[in-house]
Amino acid sequence: MKSRIFAFLFISLLGIACSEEEVAPRTNPRFTVALVQLVDATGAEFSASILDYGSDDILEYGFVYGNTINLTLSNSDRVSEAGKPQKEFKLKATHSMRVGETIYVSAFLRTSEGTVYSKPYSFTSQGSEGFIFERIEVPNEVYFGDTLRVFARNLSKVENKYAAKIQEVIAPIGRVEDQFFEVIIPRGLTFPSGEGLAQTLEVELSVAGKVLKVQQIFSFKAPEILLEQGASLGYTEDLVIKGKYLQDNSVQVKYKNQKGETYLLDVKGNGDQEIKVGLNALFTELNPSLELIIRGNSYLMNNLLALKETVIYPDQKTTFNGFSGSFTLKGENFNPFSIDFNSLEFSPGIFRYQVNSLKSNEMEISFEFNGENPGRRETLLYLTNGGKRSENAFSITWTAPGIPIILFEDFFYGHDGRTVSLGNKGYWISSAGIYEIDPSVSSMKLVAQIPISSRNPSRMFAIAAEGKVYFATQATEETSSEKLFFSFDPATKQVRKLPSIPSEDNSFQSIVYNQGQLYYQGDRIEINTGYDGDIQRYLFDLKTNLWKKLPSLSQHDGVFNFYTSFERNNEIYSASYVAFDQTTRYGTGIFQFNKTKWEWELIQFFENQTFGSWANQSVRIGNQVYFKSEYFWTVVNMDTWQIETPSFWNERYGYAPQYGGFQVGDKFYYFGFGGIVEFDPNYFY
Repeated sequence: MKSRIFAFLFISLLGIACSEEEVAPRTNPRFTVALVQLVDATGAEFSASILDYGSDDILEYGFVYGNTINLTLSNSDRVSEAGKPQKEFKLKATHSMRVGETIYVSAFLRTSEGTVYSKPYSFTSQGSEGFIFERIEVPNEVYFGDTLRVFARNLSKVENKYAAKIQEVIAPIGRVEDQFFEVIIPRGLTFPSGEGLAQTLEVELSVAGKVLKVQQIFSFKAPEILLEQGASLGYTEDLVIKGKYLQDNSVQVKYKNQKGETYLLDVKGNGDQEIKVGLNALFTELNPSLELIIRGNSYLMNNLLALKETVIYPDQKTTFNGFSGSFTLKGENFNPFSIDFNSLEFSPGIFRYQVNSLKSNEMEISFEFNGENPGRRETLLYLTNGGKRSENAFSITWTAPGIPIILFEDFFYGHDGRTVSLGNKGYWISSAGIYEIDPSVSSMKLVAQIPISSRNPSRMFAIAAEGKVYFATQATEETSSEKLFFSFDPATKQVRKLPSIPSEDNSFQSIVYNQGQLYYQGDRIEINTGYDGDIQRYLFDLKTNLWKKLPSLSQHDGVFNFYTSFERNNEIYSASYVAFDQTTRYGTGIFQFNKTKWEWELIQFFENQTFGSWANQSVRIGNQVYFKSEYFWTVVNMDTWQIETPSFWNERYGYAPQYGGFQVGDKFYYFGFGGIVEFDPNYFY
């Protein structure tokens, strides 16, 4: 029985003991508001007193501070120590306080059950020592997005109080720990050139308002460029450079052509693995070398780019009749970035031109004769791109009846003379000397001097016969003065004085070559009365160089006669003014030379029509004879005797001096337009 009572009492006491433990109250620590004991330029010292340690174990104690009144361990800086504090504890904060800032501070105790804060207290900061930089830890090779680790003391616990820049570019902040924080290398950096892969960049660090700038060496990874050349590109296509580590917001792609001109190509896109480049340059080769400047380093690339050839479509042509024209050139792979990036070549280069519009497959071009080079009937336009001239050419035909093929210098103006044909050349017998004109090569050169001082050594005539040129003039301005006579040999370039013409005429009429002799004819006119018709005639033997007089003719018509001659079917013809019945009937006659009688015989009369020329010889091509007077052209058809004075001749070529014409083959030539104009019947209309 006693044992049962003892057991009951033990159990009762045990129950009472357990009940007392369960109802024992849990208490939080209590402490005073944080006080600011000292504020100076190095920071602030805080203090607090423990009123009650509470029932939980204290793991950490200290102070949190910052710019907000709601202070917590997660949003504030702190100064703390581990373990249980003394009844009164003091700690000094040495960072994250700027001069003049209002700072809030709370004491805290962190227990195993949570964190308890005192009410905040505010004060005005006088500054703080701030973070103390120690070093930057940089990987051996870096690239964008890689992490730098900055070691320092007095680091803020608040992540948003950290900031960084590299080369003035904002760099993201990574982890923040007690002894370091991380900085991510940003894209968009600018790199100094010529320093190699290891480059010194400026790093700016900011922690809780304290800013520090340091110079740091970074060894960026070298770009790895895939050097496989793809298919040839047209100018409207982009070059894509592939590889690794290619990113650089300031990447440059340069091309220096064979003329020494440097172009900065248009970088349209840049990533880690490719660079997209526009082809906006005057390329002078189809496989150009490019210079890539990536992160300040230059890389010369010879096998990145191949260009397509430029093509002009075949069988394109145009014509122009005046001195200018326009056309549309069509083809493939013109460089559309600039007119100047397409090298137009006119062969021969007789035009100045302007490109009015440009596309990759066509361009509109206007042109005009530049007057600086001799004209040509056919001109070919080639287009050279990438140093390769197009295989096809655009054809331009100048269809004007006459085009300038030789251009004069100012020296030639003001000199008198006559031009004659000899072989495939012309010879200008002038006061400036004797000039040989070769239309086939557009040349005109001085070949001999005249052995007399004369304003016009061929004033009377100049005629070609048996490989030489014979010419005559009067010794003075008087019509009755001595008639000086010369020969010029193109083979020896020698001028020889021959016996003067013994005729007593004072009005030269004609000179004709026939059967080894020159036939000379002139009229002796009474100046005071105008009486005429006593025709003086002489023969000059080319072998003996002697003059022989023929019987005079009596032809009284009261007018000045001048026979401008031409040949057809081995016969000699001429045209001259004719008057009948004391000039009541007048006109122009076509005469045929009687080789037996040495006389002119009228075979056709054009009444009331006057035409002709003061040139010794006129031009005949086929059945058409072209007479050039002082201001007008007249064309006579020898088969039909039809006469024309085409308006296009007189409007465009009426200026041509009648003494300057000569014929080579089926073309003839006259002075004009500041040079010598070639007339081609194929383009007459």
